[in-house]
Amino acid sequence: MVRLERYFEDIYEYVDLWASGLIKAYIPEIEGEGYLRLKTRVVEAILDRLDTVNQLRLSIGLDEMETEDCYDYYINNVPELDEKSKSINLYKYDVETREMAEKQDEFQKNPNAQAYLVVMGAPDIILENSHVMQERIDLINRLLVEGGHAKISPQKTEEVLTKLLVVSSW
Repeated sequence: MVRLERYFEDIYEYVDLWASGLIKAYIPEIEGEGYLRLKTRVVEAILDRLDTVNQLRLSIGLDEMETEDCYDYYINNVPELDEKSKSINLYKYDVETREMAEKQDEFQKNPNAQAYLVVMGAPDIILENSHVMQERIDLINRLLVEGGHAKISPQKTEEVLTKLLVVSSW
């Protein structure tokens, strides 16, 4: 299990700053107790998401995210502003986090490209087309095995997918 103390040692102050910036960007007029309550709630939601992602990472053989990785993940998965109510949609964010957490057993049994892409914070369009990246990973692994080598490690798989994401974003 991921150590929550780690967040308070290594990343809490960053998440606190990210939450403050998010709130001020989305709802600049909020102040006082309302601001503090919302900031606490946003911090909790982000920390819960990062903890869930780290548990999923561990289940597929990856290390926990470092602070910079957490920031990259957060930037690509910021809680959204609900335009109608002019509030941060933490309900949707929390539901997505719970849905991710429910995939832990599935990911552990079958650490496929989609599992890696989820923990990397890939956008939905990439997740929907993860079969293309899975085919590439399968090809790489087949060629490695045919050449007398072991399949690529979880860390190398993440590295390969990162490169494929960069190339596919051109």
